[in-house]
Amino acid sequence: KSHRPRASRACLSRPRCVAPRFWRPRTGHREAALPRTGAGTRAGMFAEMARRRVAPFVALCLAAATATSADLALAEASAGSYALVADAGSTGTRVYLFHLPAGGKVDIQDMGKGPALSSFQAAPENTHQAVAPQLEKAKALIPEGSRGGVPVSVFATAGMRLVSPSAQDAIYQGLTKGLLAAAGGFAFDAARLQARTISGREEGIFALVAANYLAKNLHTSLKAATGSFMGVLDLGGSSTQIAVPPTLAFGESLSAKLGEEHTFVRSFLNLGMERMRQRTFQRFVDRASATARSRRAAPNPCSFYGYSEAEEAWRGTGEASACEAAVVAVLEDERRTCASDAAKTAASECLSASPVAVPAGGKGEPRFFLISGYMYVTDFAGWLLKQPGVLLEGFQGQERPFERPTIQELREAAAVLCAEPWASLNALASDPTRKHKFTGAKKVPHRCFELNYIVALLSVGYGLPAEERLFHIVDDIDGGEIEWTLGAFLHGLNSAVARQEL
Repeated sequence: KSHRPRASRACLSRPRCVAPRFWRPRTGHREAALPRTGAGTRAGMFAEMARRRVAPFVALCLAAATATSADLALAEASAGSYALVADAGSTGTRVYLFHLPAGGKVDIQDMGKGPALSSFQAAPENTHQAVAPQLEKAKALIPEGSRGGVPVSVFATAGMRLVSPSAQDAIYQGLTKGLLAAAGGFAFDAARLQARTISGREEGIFALVAANYLAKNLHTSLKAATGSFMGVLDLGGSSTQIAVPPTLAFGESLSAKLGEEHTFVRSFLNLGMERMRQRTFQRFVDRASATARSRRAAPNPCSFYGYSEAEEAWRGTGEASACEAAVVAVLEDERRTCASDAAKTAASECLSASPVAVPAGGKGEPRFFLISGYMYVTDFAGWLLKQPGVLLEGFQGQERPFERPTIQELREAAAVLCAEPWASLNALASDPTRKHKFTGAKKVPHRCFELNYIVALLSVGYGLPAEERLFHIVDDIDGGEIEWTLGAFLHGLNSAVARQEL
């Protein structure tokens, strides 16, 4: 999802570690009941290991449990423990090293990024190559005496949810077998090596927890540190998520309210920016005349005036209002198709006809953190509007003009952005001294569509009011990156979550 340089390290405050406590979120596309603990269950086995202090870091993750979902279990580690968690996304696989030192701070180090797991469908036996270099790097940072007790968890998201179950199984088997068969042996805890696909709901919950922890709204105990919580909207290339927190009083635990009845989370596999761009652009081609298509001149208002691509039948015209209308039409088609295809699509993955509930909060206060694609696209718009000759009244002196925008302000910015001719925009965006820090050359042509898509998704897809200042668009919070892996880790610090169905 990210197009920006990654920080190599972030230190996050937390209390001193205590005895291990188990938890589990729901995984997969359907929920499954939590197995009861006991001597005859995996949870019971790991609990007994913890009781006897067999391992310094007990059960970061429990593998699959029942039905079609897996039971993910994290245990809070004793001081000095390590854990490796891989975020296997649609564009790559990034590995994080978690360290819980005795000093009371969680240290997170980014070990780097490998290929997406889904790219190994033709050769699943090579899947271990997606994470092996990062694990080797982590090995050098972990004391030799601790390596054998370090769990390794590879959790896949949107990209793998679109892969068939049989292909997923082959990829995960190839990954684990390849790592365990590596020359010199597997340096970490082989018994706690696991790879699987987490659900969109898990991903949304974890992002919600991470964001509110970083914002100091949540203690590591999962108890409310303030009287208000922020929702989280995440936008990537393949999918998009929305998470709306429950209402919590100061000191109340979040653990008991993470179920479907209290916490609204939706993950839409088909509504990522790239997927929607392809569908919208195809709509322009399908509706154009045969002559326009043959001349590669089908009008595309979502692309900059003068821009075209060699293999495409469209030509950019740069008209924001027409672009937004087309995106809205595609969203409405998606809503109708999803609702009528209940046999193939879970209802929870369809856009609702009702507006999304807005988290509780004071008047004029933001209620949602907007992250990932929301930040990159709106920051690009702000960057353009601050350029000489483009600058709009009111933008002087603002480092990030769209840090807390209304939908209407984003709509007005889209009108200016899309009207910029491609020749002048490309020259500006290609200038090493002036280019936008989060936008590479391949992404610049997409920004007109993407800003209009954000406007349409927030206003029509989610039904949020256009004039209210509901959003805080962030790159990080208090210096910490909003990674769902952090949320998963924090989620495991509370024993009550062990029986909480996500």
